[in-house]
Amino acid sequence: MSWWRRWTVRPAGAGGSRPVRRSEFRAFVRDEFGDAYGQVLVHDQVLTELGDETPEQALDRGEDPKTIWLALCRHMRVDPSRWAGVPRRR
Repeated sequence: MSWWRRWTVRPAGAGGSRPVRRSEFRAFVRDEFGDAYGQVLVHDQVLTELGDETPEQALDRGEDPKTIWLALCRHMRVDPSRWAGVPRRR
């Protein structure tokens, strides 16, 4: 199953933050790392924070895309100011 499939998940726990869709996850990855490198990271980068799974494997087993995005950000040392996505111009 491809990580490109659009899918909405419910956030784990009470929290109240809104769910992140796979399409948003894909956009965050593309905006931060570029299309080609982003696909490589999602398919091949094993993250210990995700139980030694790739982001794609974690998505396929139903992990919240927001949790995966944040784990990828920490692993790749993305500046925390961009963890909510690259700011867009209006």
